[in-house]
Amino acid sequence: MDVMSCSANSREKTSSKKRKKKRRLRKTVKKENVKPVKRPRKSLDGSTTTKEDWISTHSDSDIIEVLSDVTNFEISMWMYEESTNIDECINMEESINMDKQIIKEDINQIDKNSKKKSIMN
Repeated sequence: MDVMSCSANSREKTSSKKRKKKRRLRKTVKKENVKPVKRPRKSLDGSTTTKEDWISTHSDSDIIEVLSDVTNFEISMWMYEESTNIDECINMEESINMDKQIIKEDINQIDKNSKKKSIMN
């Protein structure tokens, strides 16, 4: 009897650990605050806009921002799932922050260039 109850308890602990890990994963996903990619709007006649239509109606900075959010989310998920080394996680996070800064600078430059073009026209 003791052997069977012992093995049952170990199974419960294992499943409990898995549940905790999944719960932690969900919490990190919620914390990311990722902006969802906007879905194309339906027009009055019921047809949907294409990806090209969406791109043509949004500024370059909007598109870059959406892409950077998706990329950061994917990288953070990879870090959570694959990395066991804390130093590696910290280095990866620093790299992500540097990439974010570069993207922000690129967005600012694009905005400046588009403002210059609109002033010249």
